[in-house]
Parts: sequence; structure tokens; C-alpha cells
Amino acid sequence: MIKILVTVGTHEQPFNRLVRVLDRFSKDFQGQFEVFIQYGYSDKPTYAAGEQMVGTDTLASLADWADIIITHGGPGSIWLALERKKIPIVVPRSFRFGEHVNDHQVAFARHMEREKRVIAIYDIDDLPHAIKNYKTLATRCKFLDSETRSNRKKVERLIDGLLK
Repeated sequence: MIKILVTVGTHEQPFNRLVRVLDRFSKDFQGQFEVFIQYGYSDKPTYAAGEQMVGTDTLASLADWADIIITHGGPGSIWLALERKKIPIVVPRSFRFGEHVNDHQVAFARHMEREKRVIAIYDIDDLPHAIKNYKTLATRCKFLDSETRSNRKKVERLIDGLLK
């Protein structure tokens, strides 16, 4: 069984678009995939396991447990996967859908996608295909060098530049 961790982060606007697709995916592929969703201020999933919020240690344990990590476009959540040598599937929150105050997550996801660090999904209907083809898609990406923690600072500077 393939284990999937989904995290929407702690931003107070809901990310129901992501939670609903993964909850439905969990129902449709029971027995093939085990899905855990950290759903934040979104609606609670019906079929997938989940918690509204989890502590840092628990999130790290879940990231270690997961075969696939699906995350919003927040750098901390993306780094959670990369520090574990896992290529994340990134679904950035969108201003257009009322999921964030602007599109900085979209801009960051596009940058990380150009760098071949993530599998970025901008159309939520593409997500099930990306999950089912994860291994193939992940081989097209590359891991950061062994200094992933120091690269976190570089990314923070990049984000600051994107927001100016």
C-alpha cells in the first residue's frame, strides 16, 4: 500500500479544493493508497484519515512514514519533503480560489518546478494522474545538494524577492 501525506499548512483560509480531491481519491482507491490529510482550516475529510493541525514532530514522523508527500506551496512544507529526499507534489494555494491573499505560492511553485525540484500541479484535476504516475514524474526531478538545511535560507531570500 502506498502511503500519502497531505499537508495544507496552517494558513487560516481553507484549501478545500485540495482536501476534497484527496478525500475522494482515498475513497476511490481504498486498499491501494493510505491517505493522511493535515487539513488545517479546510473541511474535515470523510474517507481519508486526518487531523486539523499536527505538531512539528508529528508532521516530521508522518513525512518519514509517507511514500508520497503532497503539499501546498509553502516553502517549509516543500522542504519537509526535500529534507527527506522525497520529491513533493506541490499544489499551490491560489488567490483566484480564495485560498490565499495573493499568488506567492504559485510563483514559488513555478520557480521550484523550473529548477526540477517538485512536481507542480496547477489544475487540481491533474492530481490523481500525478499520484498514480508519481515514480515516473519524480525521476524527472532532482534533489538538492546535501546541504538542504542551508538552502532553506537561500529559498527564504528568493521568496522575499518574489514578494517585493
